[in-house]
Order: sequence, then structure tokens, then C-alpha cells
Amino acid sequence: MSWRNTYFNVEQTELNRLNDGQFTAQYRDDYHTTVEQIFDSATLQIRRTSTPHQYELIVEALQHSKYASEQMFPINESMQIKLCRSYHTSNSISIIWRSEECNESFEFSCGGSIEADDIKLFMLLLYDCIYEHSHQTSRLNATEADIKRYFPIQTTPKTTSSFLQHTDPQQHTVFNKYDHLISAFSVQNSTPALVKFNYVPYKGSKLSKKHSITEYITSLQAELHEYIPAKESFTMKANVCKVDLVRLQGNFTFALIISGSQNVPPLSQIIEHQINPSFNKAAKVFTWNYIETGRIYSFMLRIPTEELYDDFSASFAQCLFENSTRIPFRKSRKNDQNYVICAFGNSALDDFDPYEYTFDNVSSDDVDDPVDDGVPIGASLEEQAFFDTFSSSKSPILLSAPATSRLFVVESSNIAMYQESQGQMQFVKAFFSIKTLNNQHLQISQAILYKQEEYLLFLDTQHPHNANKIHKFDIAQERVVDEWQIEDESPLLYITPSFKSAPQSKEQTFCGITSNAVFRIDPLQAGKNKIKSSEYKKHITKTDFSVAASTASGHLAVAGNRGDMRLFSALNTMAKTTLPSIGKCILALDTAASGRYIIATCADFLMLIDLQEQHIDQKPIPVILRLRSEHVMLMQNFTEFTGAYFDVENRIIAATGQHLIMWDLQDIYHGRIDTYKVKKLDQVALASCQISTNNNIIVVSAKGITKVPLSKLKTSSTQSLMLEQSAKESEYLEDI
Repeated sequence: MSWRNTYFNVEQTELNRLNDGQFTAQYRDDYHTTVEQIFDSATLQIRRTSTPHQYELIVEALQHSKYASEQMFPINESMQIKLCRSYHTSNSISIIWRSEECNESFEFSCGGSIEADDIKLFMLLLYDCIYEHSHQTSRLNATEADIKRYFPIQTTPKTTSSFLQHTDPQQHTVFNKYDHLISAFSVQNSTPALVKFNYVPYKGSKLSKKHSITEYITSLQAELHEYIPAKESFTMKANVCKVDLVRLQGNFTFALIISGSQNVPPLSQIIEHQINPSFNKAAKVFTWNYIETGRIYSFMLRIPTEELYDDFSASFAQCLFENSTRIPFRKSRKNDQNYVICAFGNSALDDFDPYEYTFDNVSSDDVDDPVDDGVPIGASLEEQAFFDTFSSSKSPILLSAPATSRLFVVESSNIAMYQESQGQMQFVKAFFSIKTLNNQHLQISQAILYKQEEYLLFLDTQHPHNANKIHKFDIAQERVVDEWQIEDESPLLYITPSFKSAPQSKEQTFCGITSNAVFRIDPLQAGKNKIKSSEYKKHITKTDFSVAASTASGHLAVAGNRGDMRLFSALNTMAKTTLPSIGKCILALDTAASGRYIIATCADFLMLIDLQEQHIDQKPIPVILRLRSEHVMLMQNFTEFTGAYFDVENRIIAATGQHLIMWDLQDIYHGRIDTYKVKKLDQVALASCQISTNNNIIVVSAKGITKVPLSKLKTSSTQSLMLEQSAKESEYLEDI
């Protein structure tokens, strides 16, 4: 690779150029493909931008055209650049690429004056640029094997129709003098065969003798479908079955009972969030997961009429709410009841049919590379010692410091610090057994960055001697240098920056909450109590706050164990908006950089709230994000979500077990709430975050940290999830 170094001289903008060719575009619309000649005569060049590791592919017209004479394409992996035969003229070659934004493909057909060696050099430099963009580091750090990973999979060119009849029965292979070059810039398909899912038919279940029915809440008839991995779709099990929602003896226990078909074993399921219930009104379907002897199954009910669907979804939402909150649904306000029903019904997504969407088609571009499961960060002895202290009973705290390009992993009384350098995350050092100012033990339960990312603020809610104290840790001095106290009847539970970007500023104040109060803390305030009395609001009712997050403008979102959420525009008054609980404790909150969106993490699902949308009682209804029941079946191991967050592009990222999940707001906006991307990891993810502004996610496991490029998250499908199983058999399959 060293001979290509001269082309990457930082003093030259243009790396390389092909001076002779034609430029065309292809647009596909259903069955029709349109090919448009853009430039009859053009050049193609690779150009450096002012941003490190970012390059552009420039097509420049040599003659007048209706299009701008210079067309620019950012060089990245999503372009899927490759060489292929050109069909403009015989025995010629083209460079083709695509645009994900508009689903169009482009072709530069090389002119006859261009030598094969010139094309070879141009392609090598292109893939060098793709490597730099993907890894945000110099190509000097790569091997030829690293570069070759970006080569497309080798395919046999199709030169004649497979359908039309030929006058000559002998099929002659058409050769092209550039075939050797096309072959050199492609790789053999080493994708492993899809694993055969170990499907075992379910036996069915009936209510146990300890459960007796006290009330039939609703009954109806519906179609029953089961997801069959081998068919990659839901298959009808019964065109008519009886569906009952019943109340059982005992407090707030409900069951879903499916019976009445001779060919289908009966199903009895206790209603709770863990069964992953999901509704779609447009298709009038309900999907969920059923567990039997450790195996997870996916079922769907198709309900015949909209009236029956509305009654069933409302009744199911009531059962879920009562089971989770232990509060009778009838005692809730009418508007709150409607709020819960609409939230579970996903009523805002009427134009999307998941029943039609279950037939997954995945191209080779969507299949993950089973070899590259993320890049583990090489561990030093000191770093290994840090992770050896990890407790399996709780998740670590992960803090990303974008201004200083640092990363902090906090667990118990220990901290590991990393520094991003040339796109790589490098371990700096570990701080062990951090003590308070009085040299007492510190069990860190929460941490935030503070004052231009030069300090960390700690809470210890475990030890009485640290109650209501905030500990200021100086990163440079590697010790706690100050502590502040608040005076309130209830203990301090959580702190958050005064506004989202406050840790990168000189802002002195920050916000705090107890179980029933919100306030601002000012360390510079005179006296022992650092709560600003002018920005303090205590709630008389039992609120049970536990988490908070600030927006870019300084508004505060507060939620907690009851599952409701309050939005404060000021801290000395009541919340301007209170969102009712839909039945589950909220474990974490994050806000988008714009302040428009809030993502709330519950154990079994996420809630996305658009603050600009006003519906029932002037309150925005959350969109509930769950994994599709058939995907949970293929994963065979769903655990609680880690804290979800927005990345710099407003994508939503969370993890569950060994899977990293990413939703795109654009998909959610268009109603595609079950369209997401997935990456399976080697270890269970305890926490994750995005570092700086690059396209990598840092994941923390009990073994260390791993860098996962966002490009490795692929659109979820039956094939991609089963391919991951074939690359590395799941523990579940090994057990059986």
C-alpha cells in the first residue's frame, strides 16, 4: 500500500482522475427502469474535502448539459461502488454506485483511451477513501485485507435473457477484456448458509388450577396465525378461533385464552408486558410472544371488523394497565383512560400494515458480515483489572465527552477513562477506589460531566453518610476536590445538567430531584444548602420521581417508578404538561438535541414522545417501540432494554441482551415503527453511547468496551437474524 501514499498528500486536493467517459443515471419505478444520459463526455475524479477522512467523487461535464456541470457524491460505504461491464459500448468497463437517499444508481462508463492500470489505481484509491471514512482514521493503519473488506461480492454478469427463447440453442459466454479487473475488485461470497431454526411445535396450555376466572372482559372470534421461520411469514393456524380476555381470581391478574379449534392446541397466556404485545389498527391485527418450556413463539390474531378490533385493543390496554400499576382502570380520569388506550393501540400509524411487512426480503447488501462483530478495544493489564471488578448485579455508567473526545466508564467506586485518537478509542487509565473528601467509601450510583468536561459529579444513594451530597471529581487531579449538600426532607436521587449542552460549557448550576421535588442546585450559593429556593417545587401528591433529563433550551423532563412523566418549563411552578402512566416504570430518559423529542426507556419497550404533537387533553401520545414478535422468537432471548438515547443524527439506539438496536426517526414518522436495524454482539451489552460525531457506537460489556460501526447495523429480517445464528450458534440452541 505504501506506493499509494503519495496520492494522499494533504497539500493536494485532487487525488486522481479519469479523463474520458460517459455519465448516466438509472431510476427504478416498480417494474420500469429509466436510463438517462447525463453527460455525453465527462471526467471522474476523487477530491479531498476540508473534513479529515472525508472525500468526494466528482463527475465533471466536458460539454453543455441541462444538469449542473459538476456533480458531487460523498464517498462512503453506502455507495456500494463496484466495477462492471459497460453496455454502452462493447468490451468496455464502468464504475457504478448508488445513492441511498433517492434510491438511484449512477454509472461512469470509461472511455477507450483509459488504460486498465489507470482504472485499477482509481479503484484502489476509492476503497482507501471508503476505509478512511468508515474508520475515521488514516489508511496507513489498514492492511490490504482491511481494504478488501469493502469490495463487493463477486457475481456472474447476466448478458442474455433467461426467459426469452433463443434461435441458437447453444448459449455462448460473452467475454470482456476487463473481466479480470472486475474479478480483482470483488470477493467470493463467503456468507455461511442460513442455520435451520430449531423449531419445535408448541403443545399449548390451559389455565392452571390455581387460576379461576371471575369475569369475561371481552370475547370474539378471529383468525390465528403463527410465525414459521422456515416460511419467513405468518401462517394461518385456524381461520376461526375463540378469543377471550378474562379476569382471574386475585388482584389485577388477567389472561388471554384462545380455544375452539380442533386443529390447534388451546393457548392460555397471562397478560403482562413481557409477552411483547403489539397492535396495528390499519391491519386489525394483534401480535405477541408465547413462551413454552423455554422456547419463544410468535402469534398473530387477525380481527374481522374494526369495531371488534377497537373493543379488543381497548380491553387489552386496560388489562395491561391494571396488571402493571395495580390500580383499577375505572378509577383513572376519562382522558387518562383514552390516553392509555391510544398509546397501546398505536392509532397514529393507520397507514402501515405489519401483516404485509412480515415477508422479509434481504439482499446480499443487508446481510451482515459474521466475521466482523465490532472491534474490541485491546485491553491493558490496568484496564483488565478494572473490568475484573465489575458487578453483575448492576449496569455501569457510560459518559461520552464530545468536546474532549473522551469516554468514561463508571462502576461502583472505579472509573476507566478512554481517549479518542484518529478514530480509535484508546484506554488512558483507571481510577480505583475513589474516596470522598473525608476519605470515606464512595459507591457511585449516578454521574454526569460538568464544566467544560473537566469534572465529574457523583451521587452515592447507597450510603447514609453520603446522602444528599454531590461529589465533585477533578479529572486532572484524579480525586474528589469538593462536595456540596442539599437540605430536603427526601433524599437526593438524581442530577442532570441545566441544559443538554451544559457539560461542554462553563455553566455552574445543575438540576436535581427527590422523589417528590424538582429544583436547581447552585454550588456558588452561600450557606450549606445549595438548592436555589427561587427554583424549587415540591409536590404534595406521591410522585415517586427517579430519573430526569434536560432539553437544549433548559426545560426538564422528569419521570419515575409510577410511569408518568412531567415536563417543566420552569422549576418554581407546576409542570406545564403531565403525561399519564401507561403502566410501566420509566428507567431512563433522553432528549433530542432539538428538544422536540423525548425517548423514555421501560424494561420491555421504549416510548417516543413528540412534544410538538398535541392530542388528547392537549397531551402528546407516545409511540411505543417494541421488537417485532417474530424477531424475538428468532433471537430466543429477550432481556430488558438498556437506556435508549438519541445519536447525533437523531436516531434512537438501545440494546437488549446481545443485540444493539437502532430506529430511524424518519421510519417512525412514516409509521414504520417496527423497521429497525440490528447488530448481534459477542457479549451482553450493559450500556452503549455514541462518541463524538462519528458513526461508531461504543458498547460496554463485562469483558470490556467494543467499537461498533453504525454501518454494521443491518435492517432486521428473518434471514439476517438467522444468519447471525449460523455465524455463532446461540446459547439457547446449544442448550437443547
